[in-house]
Amino acid sequence: MKKQQYYKQVLNLFQNDSITRQDIAKSLHISMPTTLQIVSELLEAGILMESGSLESTGGRKAKCLTLNVDAAYTVGINVGLHHVSMVLLNYGGEIVRDFRFQTEFRDQGSWYEELKTKTYNFLASCNVSMEQVLCVGISFPGIIDDEGGWILHSHVFNIHNVSLDLFRKMFPVPVAVFNDANSGGYTELQSYGEDYTYLSLNESVGGAIICDGKLYRGDTFHAGEIGHMILVPDGDPCYCGKKGCADAFLSATKLMDEDHEIQSFMKRVEAGDEEACHRLETYLDWLAIFATNIRMVFNNKLIIGGEIGKIIDRFLPELCKKMEKYDLFSRSIDYIYPCKTKKNMMATGAGRLALNKYRDHILEDME
Repeated sequence: MKKQQYYKQVLNLFQNDSITRQDIAKSLHISMPTTLQIVSELLEAGILMESGSLESTGGRKAKCLTLNVDAAYTVGINVGLHHVSMVLLNYGGEIVRDFRFQTEFRDQGSWYEELKTKTYNFLASCNVSMEQVLCVGISFPGIIDDEGGWILHSHVFNIHNVSLDLFRKMFPVPVAVFNDANSGGYTELQSYGEDYTYLSLNESVGGAIICDGKLYRGDTFHAGEIGHMILVPDGDPCYCGKKGCADAFLSATKLMDEDHEIQSFMKRVEAGDEEACHRLETYLDWLAIFATNIRMVFNNKLIIGGEIGKIIDRFLPELCKKMEKYDLFSRSIDYIYPCKTKKNMMATGAGRLALNKYRDHILEDME
């Protein structure tokens, strides 16, 4: 087996825990001399680091190893309707710093140049150079074929068959583009296990299906586009051109005022504003129906994310009570949860997806 393969197998063993050289040899079924050599080279390259010793049971204490989270960085970027948010992630996928600015997406060179400049300025504020960045992950609302290099559709921005070249040419490192709901859903992987459905309730409605710890994307990358399932036949018009889509009833904009912020609306609810409370009640009625329908299809945990995921905690008892009318198969509504990641969920998810895809590139200069 080539050394590069050994390097990759060893790195795949590291999640958030420290492990020993003996653990590596046992897990990968390789000899201790080979293990010692591979670990020594990864230590010398600064990818691994020693992190203390285990308690001795007789003989020499086994030294623990962990990832050097500062060995490289990843940038996660989310392109939203009214703003762009970005995060700097370390090699362990942890958030180092975040940044957000107002902008309206335009498929024009000037917009991409603005994003490039903002990203470089953000890195400079973090005292990180692009030479230290391993890859960039971008979250975008639409149907994305990252392997083929296309945004197939984005009803939000009314674009079709747009090349990803301008995104990829911004930076001298690998750039991967992912659907925004898939990005948001991926952030919950460490919190909710390897099988769940993520309902993204932002200014548009989407979803992500996580199966065995991986994103299920479907035959044509449309899996999880649950926002365009019909909730009310011939109901309110949706931006996609149909009528009655869940998006037309469950977009977070239904609970936003002109400032596009959910928190200002919540202040009105807390103050007992009659109009705001009525809007919230109606919203929860529709969400109860839709959440029950999703449960009927996937029969697994349902995570509420996006802007609504930030505030749903306090309304879960009421939502679950409403769902009892529609779900007659469950003894209790105990399968719906709020997202754990409340801030920058899509930028973070895109960064982690890119890191997962390109993590091994850190080994390219090693013989």
